[in-house]
Amino acid sequence: TTVYAGTWGSGVFSSTDNGTTWNACSIGLNALGVLDFAVDGRDLFVVTNRFRTNVYRSSDNGDHWIQMGNLDTDWRFFSIAVLHSSILAGAYADLLYSRDGGATWTHSSTSFKDITVLSFAATDSFFFAGTDFGIYRSADSGQTWVSLHIDGSKVVAIPHGASAKSLDSTYLFTNSSDGLRRSSDNGLQWIAVNNPFGTYNNITSLVACESLLIAASQGVVPLFRSTDYGETWTRINT
Repeated sequence: TTVYAGTWGSGVFSSTDNGTTWNACSIGLNALGVLDFAVDGRDLFVVTNRFRTNVYRSSDNGDHWIQMGNLDTDWRFFSIAVLHSSILAGAYADLLYSRDGGATWTHSSTSFKDITVLSFAATDSFFFAGTDFGIYRSADSGQTWVSLHIDGSKVVAIPHGASAKSLDSTYLFTNSSDGLRRSSDNGLQWIAVNNPFGTYNNITSLVACESLLIAASQGVVPLFRSTDYGETWTRINT
């Protein structure tokens, strides 16, 4: 198994020994500040801190990268995700999607004027986008979006239940202005769960992997992890 990490200023690194050692794999990346990362089999996608078109693709496990110059937008990208058979790229005031592995891209028909798309998640039925103006949901694989009227710039999805082998049963999590919230009905209703950083520190980053949830807060050490869907948290020593 290969693990990848995007860094701010040094590009992409890979590890084949569970993170014990790391090798740089950034040939072709003209900008080395990685803002977001997505993996789809052998195909990798990164968003870098270069203005305007700043999405790169690798088809050889990160050994070489090419800039995807066919994303027609005037704005800087911030996020990318591979959800089911679609690739989504989020920018300031724009959201694009591709159904053919990134060969061609289509603009969402929903206006994201003055909104920055910062994260993506998916269940079996919906796509979700976290923005600086709350959470949006799409029922047509990214073509159109509606606001869920809930705070949160980050959104992640975790399958739950004893038989959760797919995304049939999914918890959504988002970092609302008053802490962490969770939804079990595709974003229609949200309940507050424990914020490991307390009342005065918002969660600024969320990462989900199977039943594991990791939370970070900007400028605050340490990280925290939860294995019971946000009910309790354990400090990660770094």
